[in-house]
Amino acid sequence: MKYTVLQRVSQNIDEVIARKTDLGIALWELLVQEHPADIAQFIISIPQPQATAIFLPLDKDLKLEIFGYLPEFARAELITDMPVQDKQFILTHTHADDISDMFAYLSDEELKECLKLLNKQDQKRVLDLSKFPSETAGGIMTIDVLTLMKDFTVAKSIELLQRLQPNKDLHQTIYVTDFEAHLVGYIQLQDLVLKSPDTRLESILEEVPYVALSHEGRKVLAVEDTSTTGGSVLNAVEALKEAGAIVVAVAVIVERGAASKVKEANLEYRAAYQLSDLGL
Repeated sequence: MKYTVLQRVSQNIDEVIARKTDLGIALWELLVQEHPADIAQFIISIPQPQATAIFLPLDKDLKLEIFGYLPEFARAELITDMPVQDKQFILTHTHADDISDMFAYLSDEELKECLKLLNKQDQKRVLDLSKFPSETAGGIMTIDVLTLMKDFTVAKSIELLQRLQPNKDLHQTIYVTDFEAHLVGYIQLQDLVLKSPDTRLESILEEVPYVALSHEGRKVLAVEDTSTTGGSVLNAVEALKEAGAIVVAVAVIVERGAASKVKEANLEYRAAYQLSDLGL
């Protein structure tokens, strides 16, 4: 029965895509009731323009289910044709391994776009202090923010970095996010060399001393547990400003020497404790 429905859809594909005739509408309604795995097999059996025309109008949840059954090359072809909102939904609801496997089939420009979408959701931006320079080897990639996802393996992370070919100025610290683009920690570049290929980043990451999500124009307090030189929290302040936030002050739990540097940056500085309060 399923084969008969899909066969009829294939035989009347133009009418199904247009959905302007009774037959086209009826076959479309039958098509969307099929199992997502069967629809996925059907999509890869027809020419790419028709596959896109069938896939894009589907309900987003059905699209996501179908996407999970598609091979990497088909995923790459479809995601290239999706509007930004659909791309973002698919990318943020698909397992990290599946996303990284698909990267090999994307053009450099499309890879850049997907990486950007992985790092923001609903206009929230994860403030990432690890940035690629505006030019990479070959002058192909230009990305504002790059983080790796916590479910990426070491092997996939290395593959991605090799694909992007960042130059020697890449920061040694690379930040890591969850599926919703929330900053969860960081790794050192050397960790990717020292750990086994199957190791997932979430098992080796270090928690960040501060995590900030910012809307443009929002007043923000930059907070760190303790600071000796003020360097890390001042880097965070710069990232917050780049994201459009208004930094009103810096606060630490324990003051260990950062006060002068922060005040030199014309920022109010607050500390819950001095070393002397702790008997140190």
